[in-house]
Amino acid sequence: MLAGYILATWAPEKFALAQANPANVSRYRLCAVRDRLDEAVLDAIQPDLACDASAAPSTCPSGTDIPCEAPLELEPGTGRISDAAWARIKRLSLVPWVTRIQGCP
Repeated sequence: MLAGYILATWAPEKFALAQANPANVSRYRLCAVRDRLDEAVLDAIQPDLACDASAAPSTCPSGTDIPCEAPLELEPGTGRISDAAWARIKRLSLVPWVTRIQGCP
């Protein structure tokens, strides 16, 4: 039935973050197109994601997107992003108006 279709599981081109977490960050930032942001969509995937329309525009590469941040769920002792958290972040990358996902200090 699905022959000929490629089902995307994530959009790696939007990432400046890796599951191995070599930068050892404890939070991540998602950048969303300002006039298309729908927090209910984000909340359905990652309930503790907080968006801040008043944040400095330079926190997202475009300079106009709205930054949204959440803590990362890390594996104890390794600093690696847990499989469950990584799966949620990958789902967020499929939202069309999400432009970037990156670690933040």
